[in-house]
Amino acid sequence: MVAIAHDPHLARREFLRRLMLSLGARGEEVEDLTQDALLRFYGRGYAERGLAEAIERALLARVGFSCLVDQRRRRSIFNLGEADVLLDAADDEQSLHEDEISALLDRAALSAEDRRLLELRFGQDRSLREIGRGLGLHVNGVKRRLDQILERLRRCADAGRRLEARERRTG
Repeated sequence: MVAIAHDPHLARREFLRRLMLSLGARGEEVEDLTQDALLRFYGRGYAERGLAEAIERALLARVGFSCLVDQRRRRSIFNLGEADVLLDAADDEQSLHEDEISALLDRAALSAEDRRLLELRFGQDRSLREIGRGLGLHVNGVKRRLDQILERLRRCADAGRRLEARERRTG
């Protein structure tokens, strides 16, 4: 019988899980962050590079920490109760007001399902796993849909800012 420690995937998962706990993640957030970090780690091809264990762990820690920071930033940026949201605070610290958010959601032409997904994730602070269970989707499907929705909102917000800037210059 092969020990779990010899399975590199399980060892990476356990390392990331312990890291997330030590960084203050809790409950299902730990599993979501671990999954996100593993997806990034494998997606970037780090697992296939045959790196020394210490270097691989350093990369895992870096990717895991990056996932945690991204999640915390999204939560502080997108406190969506369909009302107050901050879009892309890393690039633009300007907050949007409730009527601007409503207009942005309308301009982005989000479906009722998309709005519900945003409400569950950011308004009710549900984990990807909880949302997936409720909607009958896999965690990766929920994450992919959220990424698409947020990208659509960013594009619409950017287009709106460009239009306002153009109007200020001409008017």
